[in-house]
Amino acid sequence: MGCKITSYGSSSVSPSSFVKQVMAEKVTAQVILQTREGLSILDTNESITSENVEAYRVDDATIQQVSKQLTRYGFRVAQAGLYSLSITGDKSLFEQVFQTQLERRSATSTSELGASSYYEALNPLQIPEELSNQIAGVTLSRPPELFP
Repeated sequence: MGCKITSYGSSSVSPSSFVKQVMAEKVTAQVILQTREGLSILDTNESITSENVEAYRVDDATIQQVSKQLTRYGFRVAQAGLYSLSITGDKSLFEQVFQTQLERRSATSTSELGASSYYEALNPLQIPEELSNQIAGVTLSRPPELFP
């Protein structure tokens, strides 16, 4: 006897279908930050080493400011690092904020977990004007390729 979740209206779905529907529209991305001097790990032609890594480190105030603004937009900041933020949000939110269209793609896998999906931008993501001096780029996350 399976549990049913009743949605608004007359239809009902199983819990696993409901979770897949909700999770299917979630998008995860890495927001690459830049320093006050405009440096980011995306812009370098040299190897990042222990001697120069500090030049690319973003200050705490910038990390907090960008995190706060992305949260205001509706994103969830999952992790804040020294050079980037990991964010999650609905597909429609990404499309609205970054002025793009996202299309679902399937990733094949040889693992027991089977295929998974991810989103790809059909045109370049546009950084909102108020964050353009603090964000160097945004890359949409893809699922890892798992091998037996």
